[in-house]
Amino acid sequence: MAFAIGCVAVLGIASSAGLFVYRPVIVDLQKLDQEIAATQEFLSSEASLRTHSQQLQKHLGEMDRRFEEAITRIPETVRETEFLGQLSDLAGSSGLQMLDFRPVGVVERSGYQELTINISDKANYISLCTFLHGLRNLDRLCQVTSLNVSENAGSSEAYPASLTVAVFFAPLSSDAETGDDHAGS
Repeated sequence: MAFAIGCVAVLGIASSAGLFVYRPVIVDLQKLDQEIAATQEFLSSEASLRTHSQQLQKHLGEMDRRFEEAITRIPETVRETEFLGQLSDLAGSSGLQMLDFRPVGVVERSGYQELTINISDKANYISLCTFLHGLRNLDRLCQVTSLNVSENAGSSEAYPASLTVAVFFAPLSSDAETGDDHAGS
């Protein structure tokens, strides 16, 4: 009988060991199997992640290039006379007759300033389109903020037009010289 009690005791200890020792080991093994599966899935997507990363790097490089290009087109001072020269050259090459060039004033923005300029001109359709297209290729960054073309009852060749252009500049410090008279307007 002692042998039977001993066997029951050994079986009880063995089953307790199974519950308290082997069960946590099995649970840990299952967790490790899940982690291995997740890691293998992640590693299998490595090629698509690499491709996506390369596309993002290419896009970032393009954005950096465009940013650097824009920065070179924004001087530290307003240099309004220089801009008028660029506009005059563009008007001449596009066939637009510039009648009036009137600076309105400077508006301070966050990190830059813009000079608003009103321009009155006379041009046919092709000349006006050529002039507007040429504005984006100037050495100076500018933006047309309004454009009005009037009907000319006397001639279908040239139409009176007025446009407002914002010219950008970014002084390095708050006390930077503006370079022309209209910067403080």
